[in-house]
Amino acid sequence: MIVLVIGFTGFLFVNGVFEINTNNLDKSIQNIPKNIQETTKTVKNVATDTSDTIQKTLTDQIDTLQKTSETIPETKIPKITVPQVELPEYEKPKEYILAELKQIALDDINKYRKEKGIHSILLGNAKASQLYSSELLAEGCIHHISNKGEGPMLRYQNNRDTMFLVSENIAGGSGTIWMSPQDSILDANKRMMFDDADSNWGHRNNILDSGHHSVSIGIAYDDQRLVMVQDFEQVLVMGYNYEPRSFEPQSVDQKSCW
Repeated sequence: MIVLVIGFTGFLFVNGVFEINTNNLDKSIQNIPKNIQETTKTVKNVATDTSDTIQKTLTDQIDTLQKTSETIPETKIPKITVPQVELPEYEKPKEYILAELKQIALDDINKYRKEKGIHSILLGNAKASQLYSSELLAEGCIHHISNKGEGPMLRYQNNRDTMFLVSENIAGGSGTIWMSPQDSILDANKRMMFDDADSNWGHRNNILDSGHHSVSIGIAYDDQRLVMVQDFEQVLVMGYNYEPRSFEPQSVDQKSCW
């Protein structure tokens, strides 16, 4: 801050009374413009010096920053190499024809029979097995007595299939979203062989029964489910008569739906 002071030196204190020295007063008044000019010049000089100092300080700081930036080492970003990953080629799922799937199921059944020293069986040709598997797939449930009250042998009779003594296995499996039809068939046979205690091992006994001559197989599936019907066929012994109730309508048995 610059303080401007203008002094009047024309006062004189004599005997307790202020007296004015007119000569000094006139001289002080005359010097006022000169003093103002000198003060103004001083202010200008101070402002100029201050501006020059600020400018020099800023210039020095900019030079310092530029020199500092020149001394900072350049940071190089390392080159990243992305490994090339070869994606496996998409393989379209194998499309099976029905005859292939039935043969897969038959071969698997005979494998278990052979392990137990039991003769192989043939593939039957009853229409009832295939028709019933398609019916159950549409329903989403498996059960031995149809909604029309038909048991296995009544279905044979109504479809005019060659008559046998029929013992039936029915298995429900996963559709093509979850596994291939082949894997689902093999899984179903495995469960009937080794996880059948809840059915008192009845499915396993049908697979291993030495009295069976052939098995007619029905297989139907979609992306959600697979149904397999195995009708094991036994030739009637001379003098044997069919149980009459096998050809009568019955009440629908317990359903397993999934």
